[in-house]
Amino acid sequence: MSLLFFLAFGCSEYTVREEESPPVAEPPTDTDDDEGDAPDWADCDRGWLANYYNLEDTHPAVEPAEPTLPVDDPSSLDWWQDADLRFERYEPSLDMGVGWWPLDEGLSGDPAYFSARFNAWVFAEDAGDVEVVLGATTDAWVLIDGRPVASVQSSVEFAPQTLRFPLQSGQYPIELRFAHRTGTSALRFRVLSESVTVCYPDFEDAG
Repeated sequence: MSLLFFLAFGCSEYTVREEESPPVAEPPTDTDDDEGDAPDWADCDRGWLANYYNLEDTHPAVEPAEPTLPVDDPSSLDWWQDADLRFERYEPSLDMGVGWWPLDEGLSGDPAYFSARFNAWVFAEDAGDVEVVLGATTDAWVLIDGRPVASVQSSVEFAPQTLRFPLQSGQYPIELRFAHRTGTSALRFRVLSESVTVCYPDFEDAG
């Protein structure tokens, strides 16, 4: 947990917050496996493996005439190609807020156009509806065990929604795919259901 220190000087107040530490088991760099294994639920790190991709302004998907969500399943899109992968890192949460620009390499259009994949594992204690908050500009999909269960799209207003989808009890890989193609970049995803836990993948034994 972050340590918070407050230093007061007259009427001024300063806050110093420690950086979040990444998980002990870093993802392997010699494999395409972003899913990893299910973690030890009794002692796991909350957070996500994030992979960030750059999209140049010549990509046909950016600044579209009608920026609607193109498909229900993002696996048919080419927005997350290995050739466009720039870096991966640990993200403690996916509450990125508005004006989020994680990637700027000086390419034409940077930092405006990029995509990302976020991988973790989810554990549901009981069967039932899972309640989440999801908002994005421009596009975001949530996939459970490779199956799309929720999506949002907005090219103008960042307006996170409360969504629900059914899930049987058990553990599953969870993935969020995101693309920013126009307007202001923003993302928020959070699981609200108390009986559902999301943790960073275990890569120690992953191939």
